[in-house]
Amino acid sequence: MDGKRQRTFALLQALSSRYLVDYLILDNLEDFRLAQKENKSDRIQFRFLSTPRTWKEDYLHRLGLIFIPSAALRNQIKKLCMEGQYQFVFSRYIYPVIYVPKSLPVVADIDDDLEENYRSRIATSRSWAQKLRLFQVLWLNLSIYKRLLKRLSVGFSVKAEQGRESLKSLPNLPFQLLKQGRIPFVSFTGSSILFVGKLTYPPNLSGIKWFIREVFPLVLNDLSQASLTLISNLPVKDRELEELLSKYPSIQVLINVKDLVEVYQQHSVSVAPILEGAGSNIKIAESLWMGRPVISSPFGTRGFEMAKGASFLLEGFTPEHFGKQVVNLLKDQENLKNTQIEAYQFGQSTFGLSRWSEQFLNDLYHVN
Repeated sequence: MDGKRQRTFALLQALSSRYLVDYLILDNLEDFRLAQKENKSDRIQFRFLSTPRTWKEDYLHRLGLIFIPSAALRNQIKKLCMEGQYQFVFSRYIYPVIYVPKSLPVVADIDDDLEENYRSRIATSRSWAQKLRLFQVLWLNLSIYKRLLKRLSVGFSVKAEQGRESLKSLPNLPFQLLKQGRIPFVSFTGSSILFVGKLTYPPNLSGIKWFIREVFPLVLNDLSQASLTLISNLPVKDRELEELLSKYPSIQVLINVKDLVEVYQQHSVSVAPILEGAGSNIKIAESLWMGRPVISSPFGTRGFEMAKGASFLLEGFTPEHFGKQVVNLLKDQENLKNTQIEAYQFGQSTFGLSRWSEQFLNDLYHVN
């Protein structure tokens, strides 16, 4: 139910269809035990290593250095690579690349571009002290990040990145829903709004708080019967969010729902008020796959340029404009149903797991 883990699982499934895979899990012993228990494939073997850190490594990390490798872990991984005689190493995210021996080809799924992430957080931070700290972290790590990118035989990103033309685009899909096969279209034209996203992920949390604080009151002024549902796989303890929720009885929060399809079918539109971060939003792909139009911030629609300007992917440039986009969709029920159909047709024709996996594997064909 976590978007990044959904992508990880899809990558693993694709890799294991062509290769024998040793999947190394760092530090998270609970995940390792669960993976061993649930793994039904004889083409995947899970391994586990912990990341011991010295006081010096911890100190450098507190200063703001992200790419601080554990010397002990580097030696363990070097030994593992020598024993495994791997064709190449695939790294989920860029950070683990610092541990891969230079004698081995390395491929990485970048997912979130470090520079985009920090620059967006700097732009949206309300505190000058926080802005300076974020700039410091970016300045300390950007050159190392760029060197790691040059180390790659192949690098993947969820969308085209300016200045990262060497990376191949491998977009996010509604992975969780695609596993269920084709889902019939069901229209719903009530005044219900849906937000799906892990609330423990800072860009999701800050975005939905902005929406409730700045936009939702404007929606209620025009459409008093409007309701909002927040879906997260994990609960979050956040005082500001709790205070906002207490003001609006028409907002409900659902954690770890059993049937996400049913939830989508009981709501008319989705919102993706994402103002910072990196990558692209699986929640947008999910909504379109289910036939639900999305209203998002301009930042949130990055990665979905092929749908910009369509009736089912709208941008809100200010709180007032965002609210107006929501209200206009919900008020005109006939147009809403047509827009849902257009969203569904686009999602069903655009997002396909087999094509995605084939593209991914083809890009790996010459890595050795």
